[in-house]
Amino acid sequence: MIVHDLGTMVVELDGREIPPGGKKPAAILALLLINANRRVSVDALMEAMWGDRGGPGNPSTLDSHIWRVRRLLEPGRGPHEAPRILINDVAGYRLLVSPDQIDSARFERMVDDARGRLAGRRPSLALELLEAAAALWRGRPYTPLSDQDWAAAAVARLDETRTQALELQLDALLDLGRAEQAVVASEPLVREMPYRERLWAARMLALHRCGRTEQALQAYRHARAVLRDEVGLEPGAELQTLQRRILEQDPDLLATVPSDDAPARPVEVHLPGRPSTLIGRDADLGGVGAHLGTGPLVTVTGPAGAGKTRLAIDAARAAAPRFPDGVWYVDLTTIEDPALVVDLVVAQIGFGATTALPLDALAAYLQQRRLLLVLDNCEHLLPGIATMVETLLGSDATESVILATSREALGVDGETIWSLAPLPVTAAGGTMPPAVELFLARLTAADPAFRLDDGSRRQVEQICADLDGVPLALELAAARIRAYSLDEIADQVRQDPGALGAVGGARAEHHQTLHAAIQWSYQLLSPAEQRLHEELSVLPGPFTRRLASAVATPAAGPGGVDLLPLLVNRSLLTAIRPTRAGGPSTFRQLATVRAHAARLLTSSGRANELLDRRDSWVLAEIASRPRLGSVESARWYRTLDDDYPAVRAALQRTLGERRDPAGAPAAAALLMYWFYREQLLEGSRWLQLGAELIPHLSPAGAVAVHLANAAALTFRSRPDLARPHLDTVAQRLPELALADLPRAGDLLTVVAASAMLDEDYALAVQLVDRAGEIADRTADADLAVLSRAAGALVQPVPDAGFIDRAEAIHAEAMERGHLTAAWMSSNALALAALRTGRPEHGLRWSARSIELFMEFGAHQGGPWLEVRADLLAMAGKAESAVRVYSAARSASRRAGTTWPRLTLSRSLLAQVRADLGRDRYEAAWRDGEQLTLTDIVTAGDTA
Repeated sequence: MIVHDLGTMVVELDGREIPPGGKKPAAILALLLINANRRVSVDALMEAMWGDRGGPGNPSTLDSHIWRVRRLLEPGRGPHEAPRILINDVAGYRLLVSPDQIDSARFERMVDDARGRLAGRRPSLALELLEAAAALWRGRPYTPLSDQDWAAAAVARLDETRTQALELQLDALLDLGRAEQAVVASEPLVREMPYRERLWAARMLALHRCGRTEQALQAYRHARAVLRDEVGLEPGAELQTLQRRILEQDPDLLATVPSDDAPARPVEVHLPGRPSTLIGRDADLGGVGAHLGTGPLVTVTGPAGAGKTRLAIDAARAAAPRFPDGVWYVDLTTIEDPALVVDLVVAQIGFGATTALPLDALAAYLQQRRLLLVLDNCEHLLPGIATMVETLLGSDATESVILATSREALGVDGETIWSLAPLPVTAAGGTMPPAVELFLARLTAADPAFRLDDGSRRQVEQICADLDGVPLALELAAARIRAYSLDEIADQVRQDPGALGAVGGARAEHHQTLHAAIQWSYQLLSPAEQRLHEELSVLPGPFTRRLASAVATPAAGPGGVDLLPLLVNRSLLTAIRPTRAGGPSTFRQLATVRAHAARLLTSSGRANELLDRRDSWVLAEIASRPRLGSVESARWYRTLDDDYPAVRAALQRTLGERRDPAGAPAAAALLMYWFYREQLLEGSRWLQLGAELIPHLSPAGAVAVHLANAAALTFRSRPDLARPHLDTVAQRLPELALADLPRAGDLLTVVAASAMLDEDYALAVQLVDRAGEIADRTADADLAVLSRAAGALVQPVPDAGFIDRAEAIHAEAMERGHLTAAWMSSNALALAALRTGRPEHGLRWSARSIELFMEFGAHQGGPWLEVRADLLAMAGKAESAVRVYSAARSASRRAGTTWPRLTLSRSLLAQVRADLGRDRYEAAWRDGEQLTLTDIVTAGDTA
């Protein structure tokens, strides 16, 4: 992906240039580009989009425009895949891009590099860079938003940089002795920018060198007249001095600057050989290469086995022509003492130290040259090596550069850190994921007879996913094909990925097995860090600091130091940015790192203790669930998202392995979470396991599990299986204590709402009546408004006063902050409008119900989208209806529910199919398959 922002903004993907698609997405993209890799607040984005017209309703619209920009930048991102380029940050967003992906950043870097080339008397290289930079300039930056106040500073900076580039281009032509070209090039420039004295100076010098001295002096008189008459100033000292020297016929003015652009001796490159092709690292290779030369130190960091060494070697080889004094590689795994690093480097380069202090001699040697020094595997020599590097690069005059690899940053001023992640295990647009490409390349190298078919492809993809795309792990696993089948390799990876080892002796000792590679990092940790590393292995998938602090002992080291960032810095833990505004950062161990930590934890005999602590925390967290429909419950669902992998693991151990009755009420409490997240298929499995433990539960626990199972089954259109649960609930409700009844009443309304969708109104009304009786008996105000909202929802034929009553219930629900009651009453009004032929009225309430549904963190929604599609069809908006029907069907299939649910839907769908014809119908259907609730609400009736 490349963003062309010098001129009319477009995004280039696979050779195609795509515009942002409207002024508001363009404003978002421009502001993010101006602040690339920095947080941009929601307020700043809203001001860029609306200026002073931003209102309280605009944040939700901002989300939809952000979604459009994300789709532009990452068109192949899956619906549940976290964004990697435009990410959520605290109360804002951040665009994560390398300088090579933005024309303006490339332009500024090229101009700056050219300036350095000119200063280093390399005008040919400077001119090449300036011509390449000029090719990027398509017009005023960020068009059509160049004149916006928030863009003014960035546009002015880039305009000035372009002017300086034009001046440098004239300087380069003059240095190369190409004065005639400089004369031609300077003519339009002095007309366009008559107050730039450097342009006049270049033109005067070019004319003088062409033998046109009188014209050179005339150019001075012209410049003087413009400056004096229009600005009120005399020419500056530089221009006056040049005029005097021309008049004096100074011979030095005719001499070009000597340069070393003539063919030079071949660059010495001392790097290890390339045993195989580097796969899947084009962006990393370009990014590291772009930074070499822009700063004195580039450090490639990343976890064990990520391929840091290989990337550094290839980047150094590609950059070699830019370092005339050579490229030198030093492997630091051969020493343990930081004091020996200087001696090793001096010996590798092969110069004799002339002072008693080798470090001073090496620093002086580097400062007199432009060479690239690659220091590989620095992590075990910190912080001593950091002090050495600071000394070597301490002079501003040095043009030498150090490229380091380390599992954590060196912590030196001026250091550029390039974090190397594992290879992606998924890819967009049907292309092969880089991890799979690498695995297959190494697989066929080890066994040329291997052939990929559909079955083996799925196996390969699973192996790559299980190994998190770590290149060393993939290579070690692929090499085993000589001795094992693909099925056996997959089993070995699932059981213990850390046990994978090299089948030959060519690798360095710390890369012979994955366990050894990670052990290399583990040995560098403090005892507190080692303990935390081991204990975090009981937390699968992303987890929050809150969970880590509750489970690990302790999550902070001596003095309260937070150890999680330290493990991140040491590449033993991966940090994941928040996926929503205001959400927490999360962390995860790669599968190979987790296997290493789990092995150590098991050998210490503490694994069960930590697993029990994790499960206890999860069950307590679930037990703290707020009442159904409250604002607090919506927040609780989002909090649960952050640590859901641990929730799933706790359910598996509690219900699946230990058959512990304590897990059954927890599963019941998660019913609505699974409903809003479209995970009812998974939830049903846990609920069935919980139902098997009902004989061991309290009356309240048993009723909750029965009702949750009944609701899940009714959601999936299986009332036949739900009725036995409901019959048992009717028998056992009298056993419940008064305090336990309201939550049972909440679940009764949920089952009733689902029964209504199956048009089983008799059952629905019966359940609502029972919930109302509980509300009366307990005087529970929340259940009272909820039961009234459910009663409105399940009323099959609205009577004369229905609308007023339902709207009053909605108002009361909103006043109480009962979002579920408000949601049910909104749907009741939408359904009433559908049944009475008032689609425009129904669409307003349908939009309201979807907005409330989204408050619980839902992104899709089958049955309620079906109602909206029916209303659109009834309103004559056929294409919009088909798109929403398609979204409803996709959501229903993911949730494992029946589609369509309503009898009326079938006839309305048939009608719009006939109205549109086959081609338009199928096109609209395809457009709707990936629509989210945000898309539909934002688009309104033209979804």
